[in-house]
Amino acid sequence: GSTDGGENNSTWDNEVSIGKKKPKLAIWMDANDDASFSLSGSNVTSWSNRAGTSYTFDQKTGDPTRVTNPNGNAVNFDGNDLLWTNDTYLPSSFTLMTVSRYTGGQNGRLVASNDRNWLHGYHLGGNNKFYFNGWVLNGSGLDAKWHLHTTTINSQDQANCWTDLNQVAVNSASANNSTYAPSKLSLGGTALYNEDSKGEVAELIAFNEVLSTLDRQKIESYLAHKWGLDALLPDSHPYKSTSPIADP
Repeated sequence: GSTDGGENNSTWDNEVSIGKKKPKLAIWMDANDDASFSLSGSNVTSWSNRAGTSYTFDQKTGDPTRVTNPNGNAVNFDGNDLLWTNDTYLPSSFTLMTVSRYTGGQNGRLVASNDRNWLHGYHLGGNNKFYFNGWVLNGSGLDAKWHLHTTTINSQDQANCWTDLNQVAVNSASANNSTYAPSKLSLGGTALYNEDSKGEVAELIAFNEVLSTLDRQKIESYLAHKWGLDALLPDSHPYKSTSPIADP
């Protein structure tokens, strides 16, 4: 303004609204966060999203439980338990990271969808599999170790996937052209198929975009150092020694 230095907006010469930057982070399920759980004893009745009010995992079957492991807490599924969100997660581009494991004896889907044929990391005895309404990778590997799975997929349905920081799919076009997003995320398995698992999920993080390489590496390091998986970080990783991100 020409008369009062901008204190009175009625004298402004021009006004431009710059709005608010939309956050990248959409879903953050952290089993170490006490406040995000509603429990009946150790049984989980709901698991809330640290990133906001949507995508609460409050739909369930069976009796998933919150358990303690050497590196923190996790949600345990005993083979007939499911937790899923009634909100549909349908971004055109996304980055999804999970820390989870099979616990043995029933090895179906663990991070999946409750209304689509979609799975992230685990399927029928394998822990290196990615299916987004189309096979991106039908790999192998079966154990009870903790694993870090990462997927990025853009609006051209090009998928890149990593298992334990090893890239296993590069710009794959094998995901479905339009229905490659998970929709109703489900943990423990899916009500659509008889492929539930005995397993545990410690953390799940989703971003509404394909993260840059550096941003992805920051989140990888945060998860690896937090959950005792830092040995997976190669010596060349920029955050091998320490994570640049601290909780909260």
